[in-house]
Amino acid sequence: MNTHLRHDYIHACYKISFKRLIIFLFVTTILILFITILFLLINDNDEIEMNLQFASNDFINEDKDFHSFSNFLKENITIFCLIHTSPIYKYSRAIPQKNTWLKRCTKHLFVSVKDDPDLPSIKGNNKDGHEYSNVRVRYGLKYIYENYGDKFDWIYKGDDDNYVIMENLRMFLMNKNPENDYYFGFPIKYLDEKSLPIKYQHGAGFILSKSSLKKLVTKAFTNPKICNDSPDAADDVAFGRCLKNIGIPLSESRDSNNKQMFLPTNIEEASTFNKIRRWEWFKNFSENVILPGYYSLSSFPINFHYVSGDNMYAYEYIFYQANVAGRQNPMFKRPNDGNIEKIYEKMKDYPMMEILRKSMKK
Repeated sequence: MNTHLRHDYIHACYKISFKRLIIFLFVTTILILFITILFLLINDNDEIEMNLQFASNDFINEDKDFHSFSNFLKENITIFCLIHTSPIYKYSRAIPQKNTWLKRCTKHLFVSVKDDPDLPSIKGNNKDGHEYSNVRVRYGLKYIYENYGDKFDWIYKGDDDNYVIMENLRMFLMNKNPENDYYFGFPIKYLDEKSLPIKYQHGAGFILSKSSLKKLVTKAFTNPKICNDSPDAADDVAFGRCLKNIGIPLSESRDSNNKQMFLPTNIEEASTFNKIRRWEWFKNFSENVILPGYYSLSSFPINFHYVSGDNMYAYEYIFYQANVAGRQNPMFKRPNDGNIEKIYEKMKDYPMMEILRKSMKK
């Protein structure tokens, strides 16, 4: 290669290398800026959530009758709420839950891979990730039983993206005896490895009576032949099988109009008339026929799933702060004279509770 050609070749290589360097520096700068902005936004949200850790439990537009009634229900129907979470969701999910619906539980506790007195949370195992939820939830339920025994009538187990209307849950439970065996949730049918159907709850969280909790911990958890103790077992399926194997099937949880009270998804997905893949999956595997759109939803919904931390506050506003002019809940219409016990008795006779009486007769 002569000197002239060699010079042109080196010059061309230099130009290509220089262009690549410029492109590399440009892309790197953009990535650094993007990561920095993302970091600042996350930190900003974390600071906001940290400041909200001790947010007031008072209602902004407090209805004294409702507030008194809610507390009356809370005192008479005790519910321990166990929430499965991860340290990475402390500020984006757990704190919003704590600031909204969890304050209406009689007592609440998170189970995670880390002890955290702020929530509070207990350490259930060492490996994080939803695939290890079975071992953590088992640990949490066992912890509740061993430390509180039968002090609480009911136990609700949920995830850190569940939102629960506790007054509706207590209304649903008020005519049921926690000394009997109950297991409630959104019903899904699943075929096990032997092609035998298992009916279990999925997505909506589940409710156990104190009798069911005792049997689950003392009979099922102690026998791996009837209750899968594998850390990475699918927890919803595993608990459904465990309870079935000790004679506690999933109980009826629809209202008197056969509408769902425990929802495995959020309001947006369940109420739309468009087809949402995730909601369609639940509908296809549901034991019951689910009507399209909001026609499938109960007038007294209990539980929602896939709710973001921001939407926890949105749900709180819609359910507990917003009003519609001229509209009033039939249970709170006069004449009740603000008498909480009268409202409580009226609730027992409310038409939505008819299904509870039917199931009690079975």
